[in-house]
Amino acid sequence: MEDEYSGRGTELCLKKGYRADAALIVDGHFGTRAALGNAGQLEFMLSLQQKASPERPFRGNQSFVEDVSLLLRKLALWSKMLDKNTDPQWVPICSPGLNTGKISYKQASEESAAECSIDGLVKFGGPFTAERLMKLFRRRIERIAASHRIFKRYDMDLRFGDLRHNPIAITADTDFFRALSESVSAVMGEPASTQICRGWCDMEYFWRDYSIPCYLYGPGRGRNAHAPDECFELDQFIPHTEVLVELAKRWCGV
Repeated sequence: MEDEYSGRGTELCLKKGYRADAALIVDGHFGTRAALGNAGQLEFMLSLQQKASPERPFRGNQSFVEDVSLLLRKLALWSKMLDKNTDPQWVPICSPGLNTGKISYKQASEESAAECSIDGLVKFGGPFTAERLMKLFRRRIERIAASHRIFKRYDMDLRFGDLRHNPIAITADTDFFRALSESVSAVMGEPASTQICRGWCDMEYFWRDYSIPCYLYGPGRGRNAHAPDECFELDQFIPHTEVLVELAKRWCGV
C-alpha cells in the first residue's frame, strides 16, 4: 500500500469495505528498521495584515518584520510548553514542535498595509489530537492578539490545511509483525528493529478506525520524497524485495 498525501486512496478502499488481517506500507528506512507509528502533524496558515487609522498609521516595514519575528518566538515558546503535557516518549520525536515552512511578506506603501503569510506545521504527540490542538492553537493566537499591545495593530487569520494526522503507536505484539521481523532476520541477518516516524503516513487509517495492524517497512535511503523525481538507491531494491517475498511466504503461505 502506497502512502500518499492525506491518505485519501487508502481511506477510500477502507470505506468501500475492503479489509485485511494486516497491512504493510512499503516505505521507510534502509536495513532492519520498521516503523510502528508516527508523530501527529497539523498544517496551518497564519496571515497578518496591518490595521490603520488616522491615530494609528501603518508601521514601517522593518518594524513589521520585527513584529512577525516576535509572534513566531511566542508561538515557538507555546509549542515548547506543550511538551509539559505530552507523554514523555513522544517529546524527543516531536521536537521541535513548531516548523515554519514558508513566510511571505508584502511591504507597506502609502496606500496599502504590510501583509505577511506564514505556512507551517505543528508536530505533536499523545495525548493530543489534531482536533484538540486546533482549538489550543486558535486560543493561543486569540490570547496573543488580545494581550499584547503591538499585535492589536493587526488582523490575524488562522486556518488549517488538509494535513491533520493524529499521533499513533501500534503494538509490535502481533503475529504479522513477528512474521515481518522473522522475514527481515532471514534476509538481513537480524530481526526488525522498531521506531516511531517523525513524519507521517497512512498507518493511522488502518489501526485507528479498523484495528488492522499496519507497519511501515521498505527502502528509505533516497531523495526528493513525494516529488515527481522521487528515488531510492538501487542497492536497497534486492534485499528489501527479498524481505517482502519472505514475508509473503510466511504470512500468505505462497
